Amino acid sequence: MGFNHRIIYIFICMIIIPINKSCGYFDSLHLGHIALIKRAEEVAVELKAENCVLTFSSDPSNIISKGKGVVLTAFERLDKLEKLGVNNVLMLDFNEKMRETSGEDFLKLLIANYDIRAFVCGFDYTFGKNALGNTESLQNFCNENEIKLYIEEKKSTGNEKIATTLIKYYLKNGLIEKANELLYYPYQICGKVIVGRRVGRTLGFPTINIIPPAEKFPLKIGVYRTHLYLDGEKYSCITNYGSCPTFGESSFTMETYIDGFSGNLYGKDICVYFDGFLREDVKFSSPEELKNQLTKDLETIRK
Repeated sequence: MGFNHRIIYIFICMIIIPINKSCGYFDSLHLGHIALIKRAEEVAVELKAENCVLTFSSDPSNIISKGKGVVLTAFERLDKLEKLGVNNVLMLDFNEKMRETSGEDFLKLLIANYDIRAFVCGFDYTFGKNALGNTESLQNFCNENEIKLYIEEKKSTGNEKIATTLIKYYLKNGLIEKANELLYYPYQICGKVIVGRRVGRTLGFPTINIIPPAEKFPLKIGVYRTHLYLDGEKYSCITNYGSCPTFGESSFTMETYIDGFSGNLYGKDICVYFDGFLREDVKFSSPEELKNQLTKDLETIRK
């Protein structure tokens, strides 16, 4: 997703750095972000320009504080932005130099390299060293440089602001349906299928094993209702996210049983989409008891 400097741009400022908090960086693409993109599309048509999303390739929280994971990896963000029709993405690397760059210097750098006609940002947009830049300072900068600024109002669900922080709270507590409501897609974990313990096939429930990317935000440990696509066909699934206490395993694993599929998927890149929390991950008294529970889980996802 490259772009030419000669193009006139509507920059969508999606880098959100809350003061005194670990920074987010547009890692979930939630409904608030979608509103910004749609607004930028309208402005672009009006001003005869192209819209461009401004984001980071690396997680700023790994620099500013201890990172806790992202909802979307950089690759996943690019893929979803492309599906949204965003053809221009400026993806910066957040490093120590970037961390020390003042808000004003950051903006000067942008206008020195790109022909920017307007900025579109959220009401709580902050930027620059120590997050000292905000919508007021951005407005002043735009006035001085004859650039238009469009500020989107807060998007809420109930009494809470739609934000990545809220989505992560839902994911951490297994509230997948609530998280998915704030996203325009179901939460996903993608990875390469590896060889597992092959215990599931002895129970009549062969599974695929995927190691989630290290940067992905961790879900609540448990068993989930999921789905995936193979050759364009959708399959309902059961995914165990956690360990396998029945077999004395304590290490993390992500195992997915694909209802109605049999075949070899080793080495293939697969995305598993999460639809809902089924049950806690518990230790059963025997493999047979686990098999009976899996049969019940299968009946549940087929309803």
